Amino acid sequence: MYQIEDIIERIISNLTDKDIHAQLLPSIVDELGPEIGITGGRLWELRGTDYVLIQKHRGKKDVPLGFRIPDTYPPIQILRKEGCVYHEREDQMLDQNLEDELGVEDFVAVAIGIDAAYIASFDTATKIDVGEQSKLLAKQQRTLRRIARATAIALNNAYRHQQALRERDLAYRMLLDMLPDAPPHFGDFDIYGKIVFSTQVGGDYFNFIRLPNGNLNLVIADAKGHGLKAAATMSLLHNALLRSMVRADAQINEVVTRLNRKLLKRTSDDNFVTMSYGELSLDGTLSYCNAGQIPPLLFDERGVTELTVGGPILGVLDSIPYPIGRVTLGHGSVLIQYTDGIVEAANREGELFGTERLIEIVQKHHRCNAEEIANEILEAANQFSGVPMDDMTVVVVKSTG
Repeated sequence: MYQIEDIIERIISNLTDKDIHAQLLPSIVDELGPEIGITGGRLWELRGTDYVLIQKHRGKKDVPLGFRIPDTYPPIQILRKEGCVYHEREDQMLDQNLEDELGVEDFVAVAIGIDAAYIASFDTATKIDVGEQSKLLAKQQRTLRRIARATAIALNNAYRHQQALRERDLAYRMLLDMLPDAPPHFGDFDIYGKIVFSTQVGGDYFNFIRLPNGNLNLVIADAKGHGLKAAATMSLLHNALLRSMVRADAQINEVVTRLNRKLLKRTSDDNFVTMSYGELSLDGTLSYCNAGQIPPLLFDERGVTELTVGGPILGVLDSIPYPIGRVTLGHGSVLIQYTDGIVEAANREGELFGTERLIEIVQKHHRCNAEEIANEILEAANQFSGVPMDDMTVVVVKSTG
């Protein structure tokens, strides 16, 4: 008994989310088969009103994948009700023609998953008298029931993991579709932006948009949360932003106010966006409004200045003023817009990357071009934290004129 328990524990511990189906049958047949009298196995998946063969391992007859058995078949009805079933070939309820196609003599089967979404059936090596409920049959049933429960949990985890991966991929594609194809060419300014997506994909966003008045819009934003919900919120902001910029006379605070009202109307109470919005002219004047976002940093001959003018986060409060700040980007000035995924990146000890480290990196590499500065920041934050838990986004604007 100890040997069987040890094998069961090993099988359960080795089941992974990646491909449970490929692992399950070989593990049971090869490792447990000699102990409990099993010589081959098949895995069936419920699709509509049929159970479809999706995997097989050993067995006396090579039945093609895709073979179907209706869920009205009496042994399946018993199995769905009791969770485990054993039949001898001579049982009257069996369809002998069907069993001939399957090449089955005696078999035991267990239901796996919610509402028997899967069935694992196994050929048995020893003929068993159902009426006597022999020790071998009891051992088979106990062992397979336990494995069925563990496998059901593993299958559920695998399904949830696959769903999460699909949602992550969709969110990733949605966000990529909103990002600029290439850095803009704008006067004497070297401009570059980049996102490093986390394992969960957050709601980070940046863009460079030519305005009707000839200026260039610089926007970086972060939607609360991760995945599809955050991506959908950012899509709403992106589309509203593009519509707001059609007017040549639109002022920054008017645009931000309209964005706030749009999000307030179209999103839930727990859904919000932080944003740094700037408008750069060819003479180096930057008008900006910071809506709850970490203040951008301006590096020039005076040192480092936080651009703090603005208002609260978007999508929470109505009738809130958003004042405008103005600075000038002179020759050699460097503007850094970034999201909290950079400064809040944490190492194993829980220490945050922080603003001071970011400032040190920019000061050390301020003679580099915009792309190099951005990559230095992102690489340092990534190495500091290991695996990023949030998206990390940075936009660098360097005046070269």
